[in-house]
Amino acid sequence: MKKIYKITGCTTDVHEDSYKDGEGAFCNNWSIRETNAPLELKEYPSLKELLAEVGEKYLILPYKQKAEEIEKYWFHFEDPDLKDELRFDNDCMVDVNNERIDDNDLAKWKKGKMKLYNAHTVLYVKAFLVEDVKLEDMEKDANDLKIEYC
Repeated sequence: MKKIYKITGCTTDVHEDSYKDGEGAFCNNWSIRETNAPLELKEYPSLKELLAEVGEKYLILPYKQKAEEIEKYWFHFEDPDLKDELRFDNDCMVDVNNERIDDNDLAKWKKGKMKLYNAHTVLYVKAFLVEDVKLEDMEKDANDLKIEYC
């Protein structure tokens, strides 16, 4: 048996952020669940691969991340209400269009010359044990369907 990981949900809340005053007013949010996800809910062989790919392709992260740098971008939140899922959180600064920012934007924000926002993402992940199935067993399942062969 092998273990695979799958995303079961993802939520992002965006708040106005001030270098001087900290996180402020709520601006927007979006949520993805397994049933309505535009994000590709595929299986991953490890948590590290899942977090790296999802962070780079689908979430707003400050810079493209490498799998070996995962710990810089995510933290594991131990949620007592979750029975069979893991929760990972990420915070990063974004612009008014929810786009990644660069160092120049960050410098302007620190001087009060640009408005930026904090995007807080919560990712839910579930692990599954998968057993490899022999071709003969799959053929038996196919034969049980009584589908005509071409």
